[in-house]
Amino acid sequence: MTNSFSENGGPHVNGPSDDAAEPFRETIEALSNACADLAMPAGGQIAFAPIRPDWERHTSDILPSCLGHAAPKRKQEFVAGRLAALAALRGAGLADPAVPAIGADRLPVWPEGWRGSISHGTEIAVAVVVPDKGGRQILGLDLEPVMPRDLAQQLAASLMPEARAGGQGMPAEIEITRVFSAKETLFKALYPQVRAIKEFSAARAIWNGDALSLALTEPWAEALPEGLVFAIEQRVAAGVVVSLLSGIAPDAPST
Repeated sequence: MTNSFSENGGPHVNGPSDDAAEPFRETIEALSNACADLAMPAGGQIAFAPIRPDWERHTSDILPSCLGHAAPKRKQEFVAGRLAALAALRGAGLADPAVPAIGADRLPVWPEGWRGSISHGTEIAVAVVVPDKGGRQILGLDLEPVMPRDLAQQLAASLMPEARAGGQGMPAEIEITRVFSAKETLFKALYPQVRAIKEFSAARAIWNGDALSLALTEPWAEALPEGLVFAIEQRVAAGVVVSLLSGIAPDAPST
């Protein structure tokens, strides 16, 4: 049983803002170009923002009170993620969007009729928003710097227990990072339905050339049976992997 969750209609992509700090401008530009043809619903928007130490100081109004005592890095990541989210929402046509608040399970609260996802790397944050499909839209996004080769080899068995690393004709660090990022994306997309943290073994990688899909290795919910397959859109640029899953939530099987 396969559900690719890809739809026609490429996204608009917001590139670097005028005040994006070097050296992140080139990274954001490369990622924006690479993600320009990501498959997502019409009206979808993706935007990037650099994680800057001074952004926490200059945009303190974005930080909620619950993060007042958070570590500086956490504040910087939060601000960058929310700035990327605001850029994506504006690019999608919302004239004056509110900063997405922190809701249940610490998930962002998106405007009515929209669904979004935010991810952070070490230097870059990214956000995506898409029109919700009658409340049934699923969406997951992940951004991961490519792992060092030694770390990838150390983590391969736990991140991808279903296969031997290095068998896809690409550097092992890229392969393992792609699988890790894909599984993170899947977990984020399905969490609102599952409300549980899953192990990496709960989904297995399926390669078709350079394309990567994930199959559930156990039932996740009534509508998410073992064997259900999800195609993950991925782009690799500037030493970073971006993964996206968007589509309509599957129906529970009829009895």
